[in-house]
Amino acid sequence: MTLLSAGTPMFFMGKEIGAQKPCRYNDFLENRESILGEADGNGAGMITCYRDLIAVSVGEAAIRSRNIAIPLVHD
Repeated sequence: MTLLSAGTPMFFMGKEIGAQKPCRYNDFLENRESILGEADGNGAGMITCYRDLIAVSVGEAAIRSRNIAIPLVHD
């Protein structure tokens, strides 16, 4: 859903692409996974899905729009 929402998609620590290692905040750089390796391995289907979603978001004007309307509802 992040890729289809308004604004810039932000991803955090690889779970979005099926990373296998748990996130280690204190020593992330020493224990990071190869995202390119995931494209050929277990994450290949997910990478393909993201590529398809990017193509949709680039091709659809409604998704590309930066006009964000935030409705306010009062109880």
